[in-house]
Amino acid sequence: MYRIAHITDLHIKSLDLKGYKKQLYNLLDDIKRRDCNHIFITGDMIDNGEEKDYHALIKIFNEYGLMNSDKISVTIGNHEIYGGTQAAEDVFLFPTRCQKTDYNSQVKLFYDFFKPAFEGADINNEENPFPYCKILFDKIAVIGVNSNAHWSKLRNPIGSNGAVYDEQYKKLSKILESHSIKDKIKIVLIHHHFNKISESGSSMVHSLWLYVERRTMKLHNKKRLFKLFKEAKVDLILHGHTHISDSYNRKGSLFVNSSACVIPFTESKLRKYHIIKTPKDKNRLTFDLQLINL
Repeated sequence: MYRIAHITDLHIKSLDLKGYKKQLYNLLDDIKRRDCNHIFITGDMIDNGEEKDYHALIKIFNEYGLMNSDKISVTIGNHEIYGGTQAAEDVFLFPTRCQKTDYNSQVKLFYDFFKPAFEGADINNEENPFPYCKILFDKIAVIGVNSNAHWSKLRNPIGSNGAVYDEQYKKLSKILESHSIKDKIKIVLIHHHFNKISESGSSMVHSLWLYVERRTMKLHNKKRLFKLFKEAKVDLILHGHTHISDSYNRKGSLFVNSSACVIPFTESKLRKYHIIKTPKDKNRLTFDLQLINL
């Protein structure tokens, strides 16, 4: 049985004032203890989009021998591109910071640091590797998507909204239609969420927070993605972004979110992530989900 952990929204930074590194060590120890063969990570691995944050995170990953394509598959989140506010006074200036961000350079920086995780993958190009596809265990097609929107005063003022633009959408469609992955389990890695506010879990506090943030944590043009995933018979869509861990069905597709694995935005503060289990027989295209409470 192959075991694949899904984690996301780690928000590691070099100056760790809130103890997120310790939480990540605990998480990785638990994943190791459960004999997981691989880890899927769906964005916001670092907090501020800076090289020093990448170095802090990759140092930890190297301690667990994770920095290669056989061990991890990744996609990019909004914090890798735009960063986040580090102090109360940063809030006022943050939209201007997002406006001045070189989006393409930040995507390239992400790829440069995580290049070992892309080894053997069919990527778009090194300047913009998304969408990409790689085959795991000779039975799983892993498709990584960049769902981060470009800055816009109206549609993405603080960099946390999402969009899959036409060029990437067309390439994603081509990947999903490819004969080479027809007989594989198809798993999409994407950062932004697809669930409705009313379906965001049992926590009223979390639902209210999402409602307040609904204009700044939105994935634009979801309808065509729903249609594409259904027509391509995508088995599983993994995401993060909301800091709650749950699973849900929408428009005929199964979505899984493990973004409460380090920093849960819930009253209970209970950290959770998922493990995907699938038989080692490459002809048995089945899997089970297990929700892990830390």
